[in-house]
Amino acid sequence: MTAGPSKDYVNGYGRKGGRGGRPYLIVLKLICVAGFLGGLMTLLALTLVGETPASQQEWQVRAGLISTAFRWVIIPGVTGAEIAGLILLASVWRVLIRMRWLIVKAVVVLVCMPSFHLILSDRSEDLHAVVSAGADLPAAAAIHTQMQAGAAAALAVGIVILILGRIKPRLGQDFGRTFAKQT
Repeated sequence: MTAGPSKDYVNGYGRKGGRGGRPYLIVLKLICVAGFLGGLMTLLALTLVGETPASQQEWQVRAGLISTAFRWVIIPGVTGAEIAGLILLASVWRVLIRMRWLIVKAVVVLVCMPSFHLILSDRSEDLHAVVSAGADLPAAAAIHTQMQAGAAAALAVGIVILILGRIKPRLGQDFGRTFAKQT
């Protein structure tokens, strides 16, 4: 008995070799997007669940958790997803650049991601500074509330980006007309 396929078998319908690194880049991008969105969900959960911290020590723990979520989950996730996405785009950009879903996704990423990064990282640093000073716990609560809103908005935009990249809606585009041969 032989362990593999016979020599006369021809794989006419299955996966063909030679796809290169594209499948691995897609897996890497999915992992990074999952880390990014999971980090935002964690951040939102950290700011929503439980009671508002009452003491300086509790605020320090909360600020440390928020800072850790940013530094080790959210920022590496979004950075990895963007880098993997650009590498994936580089191989087929001539076709994709004419797709409306990609244009909308690129505009949303270019406008919203830096904005959310600046806002949320600034709020995180302010929370850390206020908590370290220890005097103004109501100010820490106000910053905490702003971080809730920012994390919810960033998560919503992240889901929109995910939908645009995964579902690839037509957005009114007629592909036959877009890709018709020019004579």
